[in-house]
Amino acid sequence: MLSEVKLQPKDQYVLLKSLGLLYEYQEDYVNSLYLYIQISDSKAFELIDRYNLFNSLEGDDKILRLLQLNEEKALSLFINNTDKIPVSMVVEDLKRRDPKMKNKQILKRKGYLYNYLDRLFEVDPEVGFQYHEDMIDLYAEYDTTPKKTKLMRFLRESTSYPIDKAYKICQLRKFYEAQVSLMLLSGSRNMILVVLVLEIRQEAKL
Repeated sequence: MLSEVKLQPKDQYVLLKSLGLLYEYQEDYVNSLYLYIQISDSKAFELIDRYNLFNSLEGDDKILRLLQLNEEKALSLFINNTDKIPVSMVVEDLKRRDPKMKNKQILKRKGYLYNYLDRLFEVDPEVGFQYHEDMIDLYAEYDTTPKKTKLMRFLRESTSYPIDKAYKICQLRKFYEAQVSLMLLSGSRNMILVVLVLEIRQEAKL
C-alpha cells in the first residue's frame, strides 16, 4: 500500500513525484492523482480534469487537501462540476471530525465549508438547499461584509431554512436588521418596533 510506504522527509517529495510520473506514464491515473495530492502538487487539478477523475476524490481528505493546495482552483472545480462532485461529498468531507483534530484545524474546515457553500449559493441558490440550515450559523460567524449583506441576501432568497432558528441566531448576535427581515418573513410585525429601538440604543453606545 502506498500509504504504508515510509520515507525520509528530505526524499519524500522527489520520490513520490517520480512515482506519480511513473503511474501517469503507465496510465494509472488514480494512483498518480493520489500521489500528487499527497505531495501538494498542483498537477492534481490537471489530472482530475483531463482524465475525468472526479469519482476518485471521495475519502482520505482529498477535498480538504485540494482546498489547501489552491482554494480558488478547488472551489471552481467543485462548483463547476456538481454533477460529478456531489455537494454532499464536499460538505461531508469538510464536516468530518475526529478526536485528534485541533481547534485550529476544525476552524479551517469550517472556513472552507463557508466559502464553498457561499459561492455555491451565489451561483445557484437551489443547489445544496439541504445545507441551508447549516449556512445560517456559517454566515453569522464568517460573513464580514458591511451590514452582513451576504447573510441578508441569504435570508431573503432561501426558502430552505427554519426561520425560528435563524431568528434566534440573529437575536443572540444582535443582528437587528436581520431580525427585522425575518419578522417580515414570518409575519411578526408587532415586534419590529421593539427591535428597531434596541438597535438605536446599541448604536448610541458606540
